[in-house]
Amino acid sequence: MNFKKSILKNCDALIVSNNTQFKEAAKNFKGVLFKAYLWIRLKPITKSKLKLKNELRIPKKNIVFGSIGRFHPQKGFDLILKKFKEEAPRDSTLILIGNGHVEFKKKIKNYRNIILLGHINNVSNYYNLFDVAVFASRWETFGFTLVEAMQFKLPIVSSIHIGNQDWIKKFKIKIFNFNKKKKIFSNIYKVKTKYDLSIFNYKNKCSEISDIYKNLLNDKK
Repeated sequence: MNFKKSILKNCDALIVSNNTQFKEAAKNFKGVLFKAYLWIRLKPITKSKLKLKNELRIPKKNIVFGSIGRFHPQKGFDLILKKFKEEAPRDSTLILIGNGHVEFKKKIKNYRNIILLGHINNVSNYYNLFDVAVFASRWETFGFTLVEAMQFKLPIVSSIHIGNQDWIKKFKIKIFNFNKKKKIFSNIYKVKTKYDLSIFNYKNKCSEISDIYKNLLNDKK
């Protein structure tokens, strides 16, 4: 996240994932600098939406808002919880998934429409369950979960941070501004959105990074 000259002083090259990192590293780094967006490669869905709804006791008519990350201040789950409690759309459920969820349980006491889950092996099942994805990270180096949600064509509400500010405005995404009183969970429609994810293509990114390695090795010969 933060460029440390002492850590990387013996490196020949550095690959970063956003423009802010690139500019910061360029101030001191003496090697070769590259910027490459990261990629997504999710597992196939193994459990149906209906089965998951039954397991979690979510009413069939409810719209499901969801977020996946860690229960760490960085991810802004506290902001999502606060806004959802304030607005609590009728016939809706909020699902927050990630490590460190236990300490948050006291915050949802008496809220039957909020579900907290720990680590999930196959997040595809839950992206498939969500009707809307919500991300409120205060900072990120990239933002995997946002791109994962786009792969599932979900309508998305997201904050802007250094990890996604280079590309987020290219997509039809509602911006989560937690410094304003604007409502987040209202006027959201469960309409699937097709996103052009070519800049995050798995094969292309692997090829791009392989070429970086090959060129560096050839230069060393």
